[in-house]
Amino acid sequence: MIALAGPMFLLAQDTVSDSLPTWFGITDGEVPRDPRDWGRGQHYDFPTWKVSPELPNDVFTFARLRYNSGTWMGRRSKWLIDYPDSDLNFAYRLQQLTSLEVNPVGVVVDIDPEQLRHYPFIYMIETGDIWLTDDEARILRDYLLNGGFIMVDDFWGIYEWNQFYRALKQIFPDREPVDLELDHPIFHAVFDLDLKPQIPAVG
Repeated sequence: MIALAGPMFLLAQDTVSDSLPTWFGITDGEVPRDPRDWGRGQHYDFPTWKVSPELPNDVFTFARLRYNSGTWMGRRSKWLIDYPDSDLNFAYRLQQLTSLEVNPVGVVVDIDPEQLRHYPFIYMIETGDIWLTDDEARILRDYLLNGGFIMVDDFWGIYEWNQFYRALKQIFPDREPVDLELDHPIFHAVFDLDLKPQIPAVG
């Protein structure tokens, strides 16, 4: 897991955009506003809760980033891995275990400054085949420099690291990734971790 971050800023509501075919036999434009509707409403067993209407922007919303993967799986399909289960579970556990106001309904956002500016936290998965245009790299650089935080999850081996590293260098050509030591506060803010666990896939 990798985190890219700056100081926090503005929060959010919902959007999805243009339609592109994917390996999963659906189109990007068919991603529902409510992720529980995914798969013909097969996710309504996930818990839900009410958010205070008094401060509609004082709410954490899980935002998944849609990007080009350019692989045998289809032009934009890898960003969909584990959707919407991981999104719904992340939101549920965050509201269960913290005092944050959490939106039970996550969103899918594109690499678009008007969408990104509403979400201080965005999630990217399976970035080992990510392909960014120069304009997308600039947009992500501006997002991070203006306070955004990107959580990157789930890629494997040297090939996928090299591909993701290439994308990182597009975003920040003058910087190198840095491993955080175990004494960094991020490993002790909630739990005291004495190692960096790496969890392999099951099955």
